[in-house]
Amino acid sequence: MNKFNLLDHMIDIADNFWDKNPELKPVCMQESIETGNYHNRQQYLFMYRFVQIWEKVQERQIKNNRIKNILIKHNITETDLKREYADRYDSKYLKECTREKLIDLIINEQVYKEKK
Repeated sequence: MNKFNLLDHMIDIADNFWDKNPELKPVCMQESIETGNYHNRQQYLFMYRFVQIWEKVQERQIKNNRIKNILIKHNITETDLKREYADRYDSKYLKECTREKLIDLIINEQVYKEKK
């Protein structure tokens, strides 16, 4: 079974939208908004929201890759990350955390700090 990828899932959602709206030209959602490639408010709102979510998902993917590269460059292990989070998270929770989940924790903390 393949690992779930949110960007791939978003592409499936877009493909489904284009299948349900064959009268529209299947191009980039942002381009569709800019060129008026929609016939009603519902189509426009779907495209608008899709673009907003796509940008957030893409930004998170970029952060995820950046963090992975930093961890590799500085030889930071999963154990190192668990020690770092030991004072903020339950030990049972950390024991079950994978490297991917620990990277998510890093990103979530960064996003939270940015919002403050």
